[in-house]
Amino acid sequence: MSFSIPTQIEKDIVRGKATYQTFQTGIGGQTVITVNPNSYIVIFGYDFSPAGGGIIVTSSRPVQPETLPSNISYFGTQQVSFYSANAFNPFIHHVPVQCTSINTLPEDDPQVAYQVDNTPIARQVYIISGSDVAVTVGLIRSLTLPGIVYEAIPVTPSTPGFMTYGGDTQTPGIQSTLSPIAAMTFTQPQINNYAQYGFAAPFPANAANQAFWIPNALTGLTEPSNYISTFGVDFDLNAVCHYYLNVHYALYNRAIPEQLG
Repeated sequence: MSFSIPTQIEKDIVRGKATYQTFQTGIGGQTVITVNPNSYIVIFGYDFSPAGGGIIVTSSRPVQPETLPSNISYFGTQQVSFYSANAFNPFIHHVPVQCTSINTLPEDDPQVAYQVDNTPIARQVYIISGSDVAVTVGLIRSLTLPGIVYEAIPVTPSTPGFMTYGGDTQTPGIQSTLSPIAAMTFTQPQINNYAQYGFAAPFPANAANQAFWIPNALTGLTEPSNYISTFGVDFDLNAVCHYYLNVHYALYNRAIPEQLG
């Protein structure tokens, strides 16, 4: 996947109204893009090389469906987010984990090797900010207890029958605890008008209207370099093990227009 410069931004760059900029970060999970007073930026895309490349984990070949070994599965879902005075924009990536057989002799104990595919992921976005932008990258290790609450969704004006899960016999997840901090709970189908669904599960105290993880070393968003360091110094100092993120944006050296702010 690739992205292109939006047409209007490209015109602004050609006419000298804006300048094309890149911001390269990596290794540590927290960075800030500085935006000077009386200027603003428009982030229109990024290239993300996930953390975990260069780490090979071996185990016995599974004979039935099972989850990946935890020490490699923690790299399988990673989040990139942008936080400014105007908005919070999280992006979750499932990262491919390659599995390769490493011996084939009949007398050998069948072994497989797991390795993260850190091929860059291109993502087109459109984020406008007239203030500093905090860029946060982390590993999503798991949901946290009590986990997922399941209930049938009734037919409502927002969830009509047949075209949605409204009235279906299946019981979708309606509450998912994504972080142990204040038990932040991703709530579905919607936060507004939750009462119209008549769920047995009460409206959670810390409901979130979209899925994202917040930092926590155990089950929340895990800082990548901290986790990689647990494998040992050889991994910690190996550049291929770390993530890298290149943010593409246009810089406008004037105050943000009111219609954009």
